[in-house]
Amino acid sequence: MTSPEPTTADALAEARTVAVRPDVPCADLPCSDCGKPRLLDPATGQLCCGNWRCSSLAVPVPIWRALDRAVAAGASDLCPAGWPRPLHRDPRHGAIAVLWVTPVTAAAGPLWNLVHGARLARAQQAWLCQTCGTPAPLAAVCPALRRGAAAGSARAVTVTRAGIGIAGYIAPELGMTERWTLTPAAAIAAGLDPTHADEELHDDR
Repeated sequence: MTSPEPTTADALAEARTVAVRPDVPCADLPCSDCGKPRLLDPATGQLCCGNWRCSSLAVPVPIWRALDRAVAAGASDLCPAGWPRPLHRDPRHGAIAVLWVTPVTAAAGPLWNLVHGARLARAQQAWLCQTCGTPAPLAAVCPALRRGAAAGSARAVTVTRAGIGIAGYIAPELGMTERWTLTPAAAIAAGLDPTHADEELHDDR
């Protein structure tokens, strides 16, 4: 007797199972309900309990929120604010400085493709440097790119808080950040086209 061919429904069920059961166990970030190590999906930054007996099975938590809760409960901050920055030893690229807004876990190390949502919001709220987490100077330098220009032609633009247009809401505990753009006056002072300032200011948060 041969096994039936898998159906589309079977394939979707398997895909969901893979999606909610990541494969990096994080013993330093245990489930708050059952105490078992949670599982991290490094691609999405979601942390889930994999204990099928647990009421929190497959309930995702953003990694940055889990890290903040762990530090608040007394765990070590693996990426604290300050200078010099912690270094990550990479076999291909050597020592790499870890930015303050990069989530770091003991099991997976720096998650370079992700951003610590609460820290990014705190940086906006308190005018902190995203690299080191300490107070930024009154005038910050941002790379700006003229519309249609090659990425390598970006140039530094100095802005103050008064020269930034703000939209949206900010809530560090939710990872909500504001949208920042250059005001028309700041764009003109920087030699940019004020009608395209939003497109031309990069890394503005």
